[in-house]
Amino acid sequence: MVSQVFGTLVAAVLVNLVLFTLEFAMACQLFSKKREEVSRWTKFRVWFTLIIDTAATLSSCVFLYMFEESHWDEDEHDEEHERFWQLIIGTLIIGTVSSALAQSYLMERFWRNIRHHLLGTAFAVSLLVLAAIASIASLVTCAYMQWTKAETDNIKPFVWLALISNLVYAVGITAISVCQRFAMRTAGPKPRFLNRVFRGFVETGMPSSIVVILALIAWVVDNIAVYVIALYFVQARIYSCTMLYSLRQTKLVRMENWKEALISTTIAQKPQPVPPLAPEMMVRIEKSGRLTGIPEENQAKWYNIDLSEATRASIESKELEEAQPKELVVGTPRAIVLHRSSILDKQ
Repeated sequence: MVSQVFGTLVAAVLVNLVLFTLEFAMACQLFSKKREEVSRWTKFRVWFTLIIDTAATLSSCVFLYMFEESHWDEDEHDEEHERFWQLIIGTLIIGTVSSALAQSYLMERFWRNIRHHLLGTAFAVSLLVLAAIASIASLVTCAYMQWTKAETDNIKPFVWLALISNLVYAVGITAISVCQRFAMRTAGPKPRFLNRVFRGFVETGMPSSIVVILALIAWVVDNIAVYVIALYFVQARIYSCTMLYSLRQTKLVRMENWKEALISTTIAQKPQPVPPLAPEMMVRIEKSGRLTGIPEENQAKWYNIDLSEATRASIESKELEEAQPKELVVGTPRAIVLHRSSILDKQ
């Protein structure tokens, strides 16, 4: 029995070390590249989670070393065994804090993405929050009862409650996130298919849901607490890695706010040049000064030419025309006004 417990703890601690190394690397990349984009609350949450995960990882390694030194192939010394279990249970309680912080980030992201559906979102958020609170409370209760050496029959109902409520929360947030990603239309270029699948797999929380399902299966089959504790260690690091991975990724531009997003992110471009005019139209402009009477049957070609000389010539011709007295011709606006005024005078 001791060998089985030790092997399970060794596997859990090794996976925990790998995930913690990945978490630390992603945290360093996040604060080195996106320091200004991250809010203060998010920075505090990431740093606090990283500190807690560091303490939990170190304590799990210390526990594994102490357990190996005094209990390898020894089924006696129950008092020392219980003392070491108190250390691992304390570490488990510390790990629930980091899990709660990562879960709060997932809930906040879920609320921001679909808060326009107020009633449904409020109901889903309330249900998931209650499930998370029940999971954490029952897990802490189990740890405290194990610490005080309570009877196993009294602890089992709280273990069931912790596993079921954790399953409801993890699977619920995963299902809602998957539906949201399918329903959300985004603007901009799409990444490759494998990148989209991997990003959706991580950001929707599927790894944590798989771990919870495995923990529930292990408890149903053997009723051995060490499997559940090992999987809870792994789940806490997975939640932290999920939060950091989501923060490092570029935000998807939703179609609802695509105008504001594009205006705030794009660079102001130069104005488009004025299209060139056909030579025939230039001649008409110089003669009449207006664009009326252009025949549609003459399909003139368009040329890229310099209009500076033509513009200068048109300005000079206008100045000469203004300097010379003009005769009123029937059909001009001024002649029409004079004609109407003369008719009124006659009446």
